[in-house]
Amino acid sequence: MSGSVFRFMRLLRKPKQIRKSAEPKSDQVYDVLLHIGAPKAGSSAIQKFCLGNREELAGAGFYYPEHSLDPNGVSGGHVRLGVALLQGAVEEARDLVSEWLDEASRRNLCLLLSGESFFGKPELLRELFSDLKVRVVAYFRSPVEAVISNYCQVIKRHNAISTLEEYVEQQLGTQLHGVSGEIFRRWISCFGSDNLTVFPYSKKAFLGRKIELDFLRLIGVPEDIFPSFRLEERRINSSYVGSALEMKRLLNYVLPKEHHDLAHKIDWALQKYSDDSLSEEGCGFTLSESQFDALLDKFRGTNSYMKESVLEFCPEGFFESRCGISVQSESSYSNPLEALVSVASYVLGHEEFSARLRPLVAAEVSRVNYSSYSLYKLADLLGVPFSVPKIGAGSLTRRQVSICISDDSGKADILRELALFSERIGRIDDARQFIDVARRLRPAGKGIAKIHDRVFSICDQYSVN
Repeated sequence: MSGSVFRFMRLLRKPKQIRKSAEPKSDQVYDVLLHIGAPKAGSSAIQKFCLGNREELAGAGFYYPEHSLDPNGVSGGHVRLGVALLQGAVEEARDLVSEWLDEASRRNLCLLLSGESFFGKPELLRELFSDLKVRVVAYFRSPVEAVISNYCQVIKRHNAISTLEEYVEQQLGTQLHGVSGEIFRRWISCFGSDNLTVFPYSKKAFLGRKIELDFLRLIGVPEDIFPSFRLEERRINSSYVGSALEMKRLLNYVLPKEHHDLAHKIDWALQKYSDDSLSEEGCGFTLSESQFDALLDKFRGTNSYMKESVLEFCPEGFFESRCGISVQSESSYSNPLEALVSVASYVLGHEEFSARLRPLVAAEVSRVNYSSYSLYKLADLLGVPFSVPKIGAGSLTRRQVSICISDDSGKADILRELALFSERIGRIDDARQFIDVARRLRPAGKGIAKIHDRVFSICDQYSVN
């Protein structure tokens, strides 16, 4: 491809925290510039900005193909390419890229693509652009902050019902190469360190405290033409406020997969509610000191790698960011009832939501084998009648205690009772694990088989991943 124009330029104003040189890493002229995220690092704001300034970007040397937006201005950027690669539709991906490259070449511009869906696919993208000169740019979020932000995201978009404490505990036992920055080793292997530029995702470090301006700096647009670009006045795809996040977590109990259309509409509504609730900050949860320290320890080694070998600069305190979470001696819940009542009224103010949600909640609280405090709270907030649970419902019954302590009980018996107890108090994932082992120990047990099928059916319906 000929005539592509893209060179990294000396920045006219450098941030105070600059550690490495802001000079171009090379004198390469690039055919393609890939913005790969990272996830939950301002991509939606960048994509909305680029889409609204396509002609201004063209004047700076970039062709940014069009893509769609949802009602709140959120998109996946050039997600069509990422989806094609994920599905193994190589020819579709090649055709799409060829179309974009032809237009960029015709206009003598560098092709600029943006998509979080690119983040985990360096090898596929290297193969796709094998004959072209490609530069990769990204923002990197503090890992601890990213874990917390990802928790908010699985509540918002993936119908999770776990508490923050439960989610963090799961993440502590999981390899998180994307969150930690380890994935950049793959990008460097595929494209070379000279062709990768990673900036910190930190409002304090953004040029003019605006990620849109910072992105222009990142891709090398001269600062003297910044005034020709239009900035979005409102935030794009910001986190839910605490009350909206808790309301969505509660609603996820009654939003199984077959109601995905309702979940999407509620997400859009709660996003608007959050964007309009400027006085409410944070997500309303606290993290225990022990879990916070465990997260810091988990990422200590990769933090050093990112600071010394990948990030262009590292703001002071960057890796200790808490993303609005307060850290106390123990995890706790801190969403004021007044705020929850307000967001519940907002939800019920949508006639469709009220008509569809109340029957779903009523059906769930009537299930003898699947009830929890969260469901009762949701029912109360939405004005759905329910029978007040008996005191002691969260304890083992006398019969269960006698079975568990009896010398005649086998391990399968004890696990069966623990599964029933866990199911009754809403700890469905615990119930699944208990009954799964009981089934393996006693495959011919009819009672165990019945419980096993019921619990696994509930897990399928209320999957958090």
